Amino acid sequence: MYRITASIIIIGTLFLYACKEDNPVAVSEMPSITEIKLAEKWKPDFPDLYKIETTISDPQGIGDIRTVQMNVRREQSGAIIFQDTLFDDGAYIYPRDGDVFARDGIFTNRYNTEMIDPGVKNGNYIFSFIAIDQSGNESAEAEKSILFSDNAPPVIREVSHPDSFNVNYQDQLITATVTDTNGQIDIDRVYFESRNPRTGVQKFEAELYDDGDRENHGDEVAGDSVFTARLDTGLAVGKKGDFELLFKAEDKFGETGGVMTGMLYIDNLTPEFGDIDVPSSISRPVPGASNIRKLITVQVLNPEGLADVDSVYFYSRKPDLTYANNGLPIILQDNGLPFDPNNPAVAVGDILAGDGVYSFSLIVDPGTQLGTYQFTFYIRDKAGNRSTVLTRDLNILSSE
Repeated sequence: MYRITASIIIIGTLFLYACKEDNPVAVSEMPSITEIKLAEKWKPDFPDLYKIETTISDPQGIGDIRTVQMNVRREQSGAIIFQDTLFDDGAYIYPRDGDVFARDGIFTNRYNTEMIDPGVKNGNYIFSFIAIDQSGNESAEAEKSILFSDNAPPVIREVSHPDSFNVNYQDQLITATVTDTNGQIDIDRVYFESRNPRTGVQKFEAELYDDGDRENHGDEVAGDSVFTARLDTGLAVGKKGDFELLFKAEDKFGETGGVMTGMLYIDNLTPEFGDIDVPSSISRPVPGASNIRKLITVQVLNPEGLADVDSVYFYSRKPDLTYANNGLPIILQDNGLPFDPNNPAVAVGDILAGDGVYSFSLIVDPGTQLGTYQFTFYIRDKAGNRSTVLTRDLNILSSE
């Protein structure tokens, strides 16, 4: 009897384990708030809405997030005075929320001080956030302290920069003297952009620093209100001629002071050829034999770097004085793609991407015209400069 009872217990236990294995109970793991982004200071009557972003992570995927709740309370009293929801809808369902991409885990909404606490001009507030998943699990609460206060934007007092620039000039600096009535600590960033006066195209160029880091930023003294940047090669990429510089300063309220401008002539230098490898002759294969592939390579030397190279190409004049490729340029590539006969214009057999050696695979088949081919090579940069012409001859010989 004991053995029978023990056997029943063991079998029952095994049955329970089997049930647990076949029907595991899903345990939902907790969501978490990994990042909060919002301005630390808000100005009443600011013309724009302040954007709040929270980045949410969930082990079951972002689709498991049901909502992200926000509470705002006055720091002094602790009383909650505003509640709302953040959205991850790409601003499709709620256009005002300012969300950029739907279902990317970044939940967003936008507000001003009047929406949060009507009529209040100054005060400290605690913004708190909780993410809740489909199972009702809540993340740990995340908080940010925000100041509502009147504000005056920073003022750019003076700027200094060279009249011209090219990559051969060494250690050229630009500076901007910036002050703020709320104190220098309220200055969030100082930067400059370039603007093409012909097209109006505006481009961010660099941050200016007041950190005393001479080696990296060229700044001499930290905290002296003089913000500095060192001009580098990237400034000249794709640019040639007179450009307008726009100096801007933003504070922690998100306000930008008056823009100060200056003019700078950018001298973009012409690219040159380095080593070039073109065979002087190739024997044409006999009928029935395999095609011959020869890799042509051209090394590019560009003072502004490879980021400024627009194209490397050549024209091929055949022995009968007509041009190959219907007279169009033949493009060389620096993409590191192995040769693909189904895509020979792109997958040319270049060895290493981004090394400044541009390649093209020349295919010689049994029907290739015999005689001397003249190749004329060019390099063009993004500023419109074109190199001098480099010419090479290739003889296609009969192997019979």
